[in-house]
Amino acid sequence: AGGVAVTAVEPWSPLARFGVRAGDVVVRVGFENTRTPDDLRRALRRGVMEESAVFHLRRGGERVTRVVYLDGIPTRR
Repeated sequence: AGGVAVTAVEPWSPLARFGVRAGDVVVRVGFENTRTPDDLRRALRRGVMEESAVFHLRRGGERVTRVVYLDGIPTRR
């Protein structure tokens, strides 16, 4: 199975605007599998540089895909 569980989504964030919810599991961003939080961070940094990313999610028993425009996500922590 794998993936990174989304535990919270800020209501003002790009993820919320494009339909990513707490409880979703991010299994892939673009063509990159996200098995760990570090995988997800790397994919987000790459997506910020490209301005958008395709999120492949598991929500309950369904697979969901969302295109997220990543303006407003910090590039460094």
